[in-house]
Order: sequence, then structure tokens, then C-alpha cells
Amino acid sequence: MYSIRTFLLPEIIDLNRFLDELYETFRITTINTENDLYIYYDTFDWRIYAAGLLLAQNRNELQLSNLYTETLIHREVVDPKQPVSFCRDIKNDAFREQLEKILSVRALLPIVIAERSYRTFVLSGKNNASLGNILIDDSTVISNQERYHMRTSIHCDFRKKKKKTITAFLQYIIRKGAYPDLLFKDILTSFLHSVNRHPEDYSSKIRVHLMPAMTSYDATLIILRELFRIMRENVAGIIADTDTEFLHDFRIAIRRTRTMLGQVKKIFPEQAVIVFQQLFSGLGTLTNTTRDLDICLLRENHYCSLIPQNLHEGLKAFFTDVKLRREKERQQLIDWLKTDLDKVVFTPWEIFLASEKKGPNAAILIIDTAKKTILARYKKIIKKRNCLDASSSDSELHQMRIECKKLRYLLEFFASLFPRKSISQLIRHLKKLQDVLGEYNDLRIQQNELTEYIRTLTPSKKEVIQTAVAVGAVVSVITQLKEETRLTIEPFLSEFFSSHTKKLFSRLFS
Repeated sequence: MYSIRTFLLPEIIDLNRFLDELYETFRITTINTENDLYIYYDTFDWRIYAAGLLLAQNRNELQLSNLYTETLIHREVVDPKQPVSFCRDIKNDAFREQLEKILSVRALLPIVIAERSYRTFVLSGKNNASLGNILIDDSTVISNQERYHMRTSIHCDFRKKKKKTITAFLQYIIRKGAYPDLLFKDILTSFLHSVNRHPEDYSSKIRVHLMPAMTSYDATLIILRELFRIMRENVAGIIADTDTEFLHDFRIAIRRTRTMLGQVKKIFPEQAVIVFQQLFSGLGTLTNTTRDLDICLLRENHYCSLIPQNLHEGLKAFFTDVKLRREKERQQLIDWLKTDLDKVVFTPWEIFLASEKKGPNAAILIIDTAKKTILARYKKIIKKRNCLDASSSDSELHQMRIECKKLRYLLEFFASLFPRKSISQLIRHLKKLQDVLGEYNDLRIQQNELTEYIRTLTPSKKEVIQTAVAVGAVVSVITQLKEETRLTIEPFLSEFFSSHTKKLFSRLFS
């Protein structure tokens, strides 16, 4: 029992009286008292929490700590009037680099605000030798200008666990009503609980658990509703332009929805499927240009690293132009999202999902539908793979990439129906192939778009010529990288379409 290091005090206990009684009963010395306001940060998709870390701003200091022990890892002095929004705002190299690996391009958002009062004591034995420290943390969460007393916790850090004084201390606080903290594994979860939230309440991943005995209609509906949730939850972030990942997640949810409607056949009436495929295709098309410009702007530092320093000035004009185009395109997208998204797409889709309109295959067990759909998609990809060789065109490789993406979505949709280890293995191998095909396709698009940009320039001024030369230099490097990447595709194709993988597909889905 006494191996538990953290205890909670019931709300009915008066903390000051409790402390007075501790002073009277034990040899306790106060060594530190602090009262601070903490703002806890994470990304919209909880990347810091998932990494087992805790990011908080305390007055003018940003602190990165271990989530479970609150052991400090990095700290940096910041301006309280200018909150840190992205990794690039952190000056400390080690601090920034650790967060960059976790956050990538995601923005930091305030998750919860807590007022914490710390009192640190030393517990001593009969000979006044220190037996360890006691930290009492009295926490209040602030939300919507309301205060919610969260908890009073006692953290015990004793060096000698078998001393009689330690045993007496633990027995004493338990008699007074303290009880082991077994409900929450970390402080952030307990804070969020008080305002009816929980960590990882958003994820762009498909989080569904299907049962083999479900009908195809019921299972498909669960998946489509999960994808609809992801779309809805990203709209506010797109409009606010918080970071570029909101639009990215939104677009992936659209593509997955289209894959589900297009690949899982005859679950819904055919005409309804056609209508909504067109609606979601149109919605995806509306976001294409903004997303392309987002990606281009994210490459600014990368492009500068590809060419000599004396050409960087020419790239500035290019990216200034991209920013202006992006702002114009984004504003048009935002206007449409605000005025037309609900009435044109979301409301009709919500009504349809609740309508219980079914197609001829709706009653088939989902396990049978999943096996048939995945195997058919895999066989189609094998046929395309058999047509690929060193002379295959960029278009053929692009089509292979799209087919692999559809297969990946299907495996993720139905993962809960099959052994986790086997499905994870297939997805892992497929992801490797997707990554290299995606990298090659990205380089192809960059090559084409930058070349087309140069064609639009009229070299009438020195600055324009500088831009053309700089962008041309980037194109030259990208062309070389594209050729090098092309040579790496075949090994990944061979790995994914190996006899072992084919047997695994056959065993799982035949």
C-alpha cells in the first residue's frame, strides 16, 4: 500500500488545519512555497500528450516536462504578451528541435489554465535526518471565467521507505481521509476532467471498433459518421487559419469518405452514392489550390537549402507572390465554407446518414464485405504492378499511388475486424511504398509547377530575372532528386508485392 506516492485529500478537509496538525505531529520543515498560474498547451490533435510530455507557460517561462512525473526537461524565458504559437518561436535550439520532431507544422493551442499552490516540506526522523520530501499541490482550474477547485494532492518522495516515521506519516494522512490517486495517470487529465474534456478527444485517425457480426450497412454508417465528425471538427481551424493541418485533415476525411462510398459497393442506393460522390469530389476540388499553396509555403526553408546563398533573394519574390495568391484563394474558400458548406454538403449528408436508406448488399456481414473489398483492391493493384517497369510514365506511377492509397484506407477502415499484428504489418509495408511513391509524385508536381511559374515571368526587370534564375536553380535540383527517387521505387514495389505479403493477403482476406 505504501508504495503509492501520490494521495488526494477529500474536498471536506480544511487544508490549513490539516497542515497545522501535520506540524504538531511530525518533524516537518517548510522549504518552499509557490503560487502560480499555468497555461497548458498542446496541438489540436494532442501530439505533445501522445509523446508523454507536458508543455506549460508559467508567468514568463515556457516549460517542457515529463507528463507523468512533471520532471523539467527544457525551459525558456518568453514574453507573456506574445504567446508561443509554433516551434519556430522557441529560441532554445534543443527545446525547439525536440518539439519540432513532435509538432512538425502544427500550432500550439491553450488547452487548460490552472492555478497551482505548491508547498514543499522535508520530513525528518528522530535524529533530524531527512527522510524525504513532501509536496502538497492545491490546484484550481479556470474556465470561462469560472473557478473549479480541482484537487489537493500529496506527493511523497521518500528515500527510506522502511523507516517507522514514514510508515506513521502515511498511516496518519490515510486516517485523516487521504486516499491513493488511482483515477488519473497524469495531472493534465485530471485538470481536463474538471471541465468535461479528456486528452486525445480529437484524432484524424479512424477510431472505430467493428464486430464481424455487424451488417455492412451498420458498420459503414459507423465509419462514415466518424469521418463526418473529423470534417466538422476541422472547419473552425480552417476558417481561423490556425495551422495548415486543419485543411489537410479535412481533405483526408473527404478522400476517405469518397473511398468508402466508391469501394464498398451497394450498401446504399446507387443514385444517392453518385450524388454524394459528386458533392464530396467538388468539395475536395474547392480546397485543392489553397492546399497546394500551403505546401509550397512550407517548403520555403527547404528550397533555400537547395541553392546557393546568393540566389536566396530571388526566391523571396517568388514566395511573396505565393503568399498573395494563397491569401486570395484562402479567402474565397473561407467565404464558401461560411455560406455554403452546411447547406450544400453537410446538412444533406447528415440527413442521408440518418435516413436508413439501404442498398441490396446492406444486410451482408461486414466481415464478408471487408474481405471481398480488400482482396479485390489488392488484385487490381497487382495487375497495375505487373505493368510497371523502368520505362513506366509518371502518370502510371501516380495511378499506382492512388490505388495504394485506396487500399490503405480500406485496411484502416476494417482493421478492427482482423488480427492487429497482421494488419499492422500490411499497413506498415504499404506505407513504405506509399511514402516513396508520394515523394516521387511531390517532386513531379513541384517540377511542373515551378517550371510553369518561370514561363509566366516577363524578364523586363532585374528582380524578375533574379527570381527566374533562383526558381530555375531549384527546378534543377528537384529534377535531380526526382531521378534519384525514381531509382528507389522498384525495391519498395518488390517488398510490398513479395510472396510473403501475397500469402498474408490471401490468408486474411480469401
